[in-house]
Amino acid sequence: MGVDNSEPLIAKAREKFPDARFLVGDALDLGFLANEKFSKVFLVATLQHIPSRELRQKVLENIRETLVTDGTLVMTNWNLYQPKYLPQIIKFSSLRAARRMKIDRGDVFMPWRTKEEVVQRYYHAFTSSETRELLLDAGFKVIDLYYVKDGQRTNWIHGANLVAIARKQ
Repeated sequence: MGVDNSEPLIAKAREKFPDARFLVGDALDLGFLANEKFSKVFLVATLQHIPSRELRQKVLENIRETLVTDGTLVMTNWNLYQPKYLPQIIKFSSLRAARRMKIDRGDVFMPWRTKEEVVQRYYHAFTSSETRELLLDAGFKVIDLYYVKDGQRTNWIHGANLVAIARKQ
């Protein structure tokens, strides 16, 4: 089963995988999955677009509720602490420090090109320690937490993604 809040993306997924089940839904309200339980949930490049620690925590708690006991969460988020993104991190950290923007530590806006325009898209830059803390606070046991690039484990400066594997307690 696949879930996304974008109807056009769900439509594309249904075209590509007609035998799979896809639903339009919001990770902040998984009530539509009340009768579903999963042994594994994959949260791919999602949490990085959820503004505020409280809402990120709610998403993880909601996902925990959909898992069976000992169910596994595999989560990826972009690693925005790579050298190519550091100018954005510095820019928005400075705006936050100067109180010119009311944003959380690690929040940035990145240019995103559509066919028609460039828009500023919200991202949260996760550290491994912040990710661990969020998972623990949501009731997960962290099994593994690492950076990866091109399918290979690496360090934070070279990692394209931060991967977390956690188990519901």
